[in-house]
Amino acid sequence: MEGEELQKLMEWYKGYCAKNNDFREQMDRRAKDDPSFIYNMDKHVGTDMLMIRHNPANESKIPHSHTCFVLMYMYSGSCATMVNRKEVHLGEGDFIVLNPNVQHYNAVGAPDDILFHCNLNTSLMCHTILPLVSSDILLSGFFSGFLTNNSLNDYILFSGCETPGIRELFTQMLTVYAQRQPSYQSVLRCQLGLLLVMLASQKRLKSGAATPQHHNVRINAIIDYINANYTGVTLKRVSEYFHYHPNYLSALIREQTGKSFTDLLKDHRLTQACMLLQNSELSIEEAALSVGYKDKSSFYRAYKRKFGVAPRTGNPHVGAMMSEMAHKVNNPR
Repeated sequence: MEGEELQKLMEWYKGYCAKNNDFREQMDRRAKDDPSFIYNMDKHVGTDMLMIRHNPANESKIPHSHTCFVLMYMYSGSCATMVNRKEVHLGEGDFIVLNPNVQHYNAVGAPDDILFHCNLNTSLMCHTILPLVSSDILLSGFFSGFLTNNSLNDYILFSGCETPGIRELFTQMLTVYAQRQPSYQSVLRCQLGLLLVMLASQKRLKSGAATPQHHNVRINAIIDYINANYTGVTLKRVSEYFHYHPNYLSALIREQTGKSFTDLLKDHRLTQACMLLQNSELSIEEAALSVGYKDKSSFYRAYKRKFGVAPRTGNPHVGAMMSEMAHKVNNPR
């Protein structure tokens, strides 16, 4: 999308958000009475599981939080985002994903700068997006980490992601949301899953930029192989497949990921188990067995060490946990 068509799309968002977004007025009004209040974006979203809005440069700089996930994209210009009193600079092409209940505000650099703000319903992320990105260690670890223990990372930053493919995909999402064709939310979910996977892939490549290029490509292939065969894969099996000595492969994995082969495999197994327990009817024993754990006790110990809670089954557990988190944030002692 180029030229006049793109300009019309940007103008639509500015007009749409100015007309329908009462966020700034609510923030100013409530902050006078209670500076620590939590703005409940879930109520504002209504039936939209994924809502996209333009973030104006003059929006109130009052710390606030949402009970949904937030994805922000610096489409043009720059922004200083305060996340739990820590400043995170967003340059053109940068994405940031915030966990629910994380206090933040955005200071957009100039009136013509464009920051898009996407509110992602927790149910959408748990039941739709997490399964789509479950094979990616970076993303599945971030999202499942919140679902099981909300004291983990506040955000995940994807910097320097100004590639034609990513920008084009996000622009397609903007168009789909603006046009509101039948089933547009379903289309957006698929596009969001693809966008997150593309961002994670580029983040992995950038993190290994100082190492030889063939190592970058090779480690991605190795991780993909481990992810695809995680139920019964061994270091020996991976070494044979890629024609490496086990000691060399072990050192390469630690150098590129910061984790040992065993820890990398364990993290992926536990993340998959977490997803199964939240999105299937499997029992704890069945979930443990399906991801490669033959001993129930060792699975319990490993799961609790990683997520801070004992494994539990069923979607109601996730819903109850979300409600409990929201209650704690909205009703501080």
